[in-house]
Amino acid sequence: MTTNQTWMTDYPEEVLAWMRQREAKHLNYNGNSPQLSSRGELVDLICMVTEHLKLSVATTHLAVHLLDRFMDSHFIMENHLKLTALTVIMLAAKFEEKDVNVPGYPALNALVENQYTVCFFNMMEKFILNFFNWNIDRAFMQWPTSLVAAACVACGRLSSNFEPIWSATLETTTGYTIQSLSQIMDLFLRLYRSEKKSSTCSTPESGYGSRCPSLQGSP
Repeated sequence: MTTNQTWMTDYPEEVLAWMRQREAKHLNYNGNSPQLSSRGELVDLICMVTEHLKLSVATTHLAVHLLDRFMDSHFIMENHLKLTALTVIMLAAKFEEKDVNVPGYPALNALVENQYTVCFFNMMEKFILNFFNWNIDRAFMQWPTSLVAAACVACGRLSSNFEPIWSATLETTTGYTIQSLSQIMDLFLRLYRSEKKSSTCSTPESGYGSRCPSLQGSP
C-alpha cells in the first residue's frame, strides 16, 4: 500500500465490496406500520430509558432503527408496544455497549412498573432477532448506511470550514460524489439548525426530541 491510502488493511477493495454487500441486505423502511401513530410515544420511551440508564447515543439510534423496521412489518398488540421498545433497547445495547452496561430484563421492566414477565422478554427478543435474521446493524431509513456516513463526514467538514468539503481521496474511498450527498446533507443541516432553535426536551445529542421531561410518571 502507498502512504496516501486511507484503508488500514491490505485488501481495501475487498473490504469495501463486502461492506456494500452487507449494506444491500438492510431492510427498507416504508412507513407501513399499522401503529405508526404510537411511534412518537415509543421513541420518547426509548430516549428516556437510554438517558436514564446512561446508554450511548449510538444505542438510542440503533434502538429506534430496530423499532422502525420491526413495526413496519408487524401488527403489535397494544399491550406489547412498550415491551417491544424495551427489547430493542436491550438488543441495541448488546451491540453498542460494554457488557457491564447492558441492561437486564429486571432493570428495564422496573421502568414500566414491572408489566412483563421474563418469559415475555425472552420471547420478544427471539422474535425480533429472528425477524432480522440475527443481522442487527444501524442504517438511516431509505438511504444506504455508507451514503449517510459519507454525508455526515461532509457536513462535519462543511461546519468546520474544511477545504475542500469533499476531496478526491474521499470520493475515491467512499465511491460517492459531493453531488450524490447533497440531498442528505441538506436534510442534516436543516435538522441541525432546527434543533438549535427548538425548545423541546431531548436526549443530549440523540437527535430525537422528547415531549416528556423525565421518566417519573411515564407509562
